[in-house]
Amino acid sequence: MADLLRKTFVLALGSIFVVLGILLLPLPGPGILVILLGLGIVGTEFPSVRRWTARKWQQVRAKLPI
Repeated sequence: MADLLRKTFVLALGSIFVVLGILLLPLPGPGILVILLGLGIVGTEFPSVRRWTARKWQQVRAKLPI
């Protein structure tokens, strides 16, 4: 029961960040990074999301001008 409750909480928290990131996309700011942060949070409980997010983080880091 506690495992299901933790997974539900993590999914809800990550989803909030993803939705917030989507809302930030038309505004100047870190919309994509907020979406990836939300997916990273969800990825702590769901391995398939973790693998997908890791690939996307690599793509974002490759494009950063540092």
